Amino acid sequence: MVGDFLKSNVVETGHRYRGTTKFRGGGKLADLRDAVIKPVSSLRINLSQVKIKLPVIERVKSKEFWDEITVGDLEEIRDQLRGIVHFRRKDEEEKGVSDGLNTWL
Repeated sequence: MVGDFLKSNVVETGHRYRGTTKFRGGGKLADLRDAVIKPVSSLRINLSQVKIKLPVIERVKSKEFWDEITVGDLEEIRDQLRGIVHFRRKDEEEKGVSDGLNTWL
């Protein structure tokens, strides 16, 4: 999902390796945003492992993050959240909410 999104929606605005590549808006970006925000919103923030990532979680859930998102931003949140994605509420896991995030992380 993310790979297809990157291929068709990246606009080069700087050096690719510095993560300054920005994305075009549109439905695919909204789909990606939803695929990330839903499982992130179901993380159990009462757990210490998740609580220390709260600034990253809040950033991912913010409109501002998605308005100016770059490839570097996606890589940063992927790196920050992959160690805690398994701490989602069980009811959300059973609904399949996490499919997009698990595939990406």
